[in-house]
Amino acid sequence: RDSYDEWEAAYRKTLTRLAAVKRPIVVIQDTPASIWSDIKSPPECIAARKNPDDCSGPRSTWVPDDPAVTAAESLHGRKVNVVDLNDYLCTLNTCYSIVGGVIAYADGSHMTATFNRTLAPYLDEELQEALGK
Repeated sequence: RDSYDEWEAAYRKTLTRLAAVKRPIVVIQDTPASIWSDIKSPPECIAARKNPDDCSGPRSTWVPDDPAVTAAESLHGRKVNVVDLNDYLCTLNTCYSIVGGVIAYADGSHMTATFNRTLAPYLDEELQEALGK
């Protein structure tokens, strides 16, 4: 977090160079991560609690600002697009460890392969749109 501005500047510089090629570019927003809260491992939390909602967290904490997205948004007019799938894991205020009956996280910051497969069609749709296909 202390080096956010430097990361964002570096991403902007790289994306500017890539955009000069005149091809569409897509930056994918980082997914929510419980490690930014007191829930270090959603699977362990789910195993230890009777109510899986106890293993959810505030979107404002689980989805921190992403310097790559900030950089991409500043270059949007240059065919640099952002794909953000976080609405599939979170409501406006809350991110969930279980989505559609599937455990979403393998640990505090990585999604399970099973959940990734359920999310893949939505990613494909968003990528097709972002790439103008």
